[in-house]
Amino acid sequence: MACVQTASAMIDGMGNTFSMVYIEPALAKWSTTLPTSIQRIWIQPEIYSEMGYHVAETYHPMVKYEDFPEMETALEFEKRIAAFVDEASDTTDKTIVFVAHSAVVSLIRNHKLSSAEEAANNRFIPLDTVCIDIATVSENPLMQFTRINNAMRRLASNEAGMTGAGQA
Repeated sequence: MACVQTASAMIDGMGNTFSMVYIEPALAKWSTTLPTSIQRIWIQPEIYSEMGYHVAETYHPMVKYEDFPEMETALEFEKRIAAFVDEASDTTDKTIVFVAHSAVVSLIRNHKLSSAEEAANNRFIPLDTVCIDIATVSENPLMQFTRINNAMRRLASNEAGMTGAGQA
């Protein structure tokens, strides 16, 4: 869900009204690190749309939800990601922004992971350059899609002039 929230917030933050989020299970985390019942808990695109996210409901993913592997080796994980990137780059001349978990982004950038532990601990990935040539003020800051801990929530509430629970 975090990736859909991130991608949708990026669209909002740029004031873009025509781009959509395409949910692709092929770009999901390494299945070995997910609960074994993952096929039963996928959130369908229609649900995201109902929640207000910019999701393309008619997109037909390369890997269907019901075909997503419950268990896969590191090599199978790498091949799944590579197959999608190859397919996506061969079928469009448009710019594609991949929003995925850090291990997936690392693989997209041709970094092979050596173990499940490395995939699990690969939380941050350096960004080379991000250029946005549209100056836009968004109602909500683009940070809304990131994980926010309680201290950051309190800070945001205080800056907005709101009081937290238990404060007078």
